[in-house]
Order: sequence, then C-alpha cells, then structure tokens
Amino acid sequence: MNSIGNFAEYAVDAKSDDNWVIAKTDNHISNQRKYYILNKKYNPNEMTVEDIINTRIECFTDSSEFAKKCLSYGVLIKW
Repeated sequence: MNSIGNFAEYAVDAKSDDNWVIAKTDNHISNQRKYYILNKKYNPNEMTVEDIINTRIECFTDSSEFAKKCLSYGVLIKW
C-alpha cells in the first residue's frame, strides 16, 4: 500500500479451473511482476483465512519457476 492508501500490487491476469487459480500481478511502484498459484482443493469450513493464505497460495517472482511448479502440480491452465 502506498502513502495515500492505494494498493501498489494489482492483478494483470487470472485464470481458473475446478482445482486451481493462477494469477499474474504487477506492482506500479516497484515494477515487479509476481505469479500466484492457489490450490482450491480444501474445505473452507475447516480452515481459517490465515491457514488458506499460508498453505494454499504460492507466490513466485520468476516466471520459469512458476511454470515449473504449475507443471509439477498438473496445473494445465494457460494464459
């Protein structure tokens, strides 16, 4: 968040299927791109929001590492 309360990171693209969400974000202050994988295979009634963030979401700054992890998980979603 910047000094006037605006979030610096914003979604550029996001896709999903029944099991996964992938997202691409940019940061207008640092000019950094990030890639996220969200595993949707969980029961939200059995987890707190903190648990979901800590155990179901992975973040990458390297697109190659993101692609490798998607492949290893069997995430077949394409941009």
